[in-house]
Amino acid sequence: MKDKETGEKIHLKVPGNTVDEATRKVTSIGCFGINGPYVWVGSGPIYDNQGNCITID
Repeated sequence: MKDKETGEKIHLKVPGNTVDEATRKVTSIGCFGINGPYVWVGSGPIYDNQGNCITID
């Protein structure tokens, strides 16, 4: 995500079984949207040092 005022990118890790579930978690608390202080800049999986996708079981 990115701060609307400063342009600083912030890496936020939000667990969820799907990208949509994780996105709903942060949008439901008012971080994003027309009145929120941050802009969503993308979603993606997280990888460990060996290049394996980290999943939540």
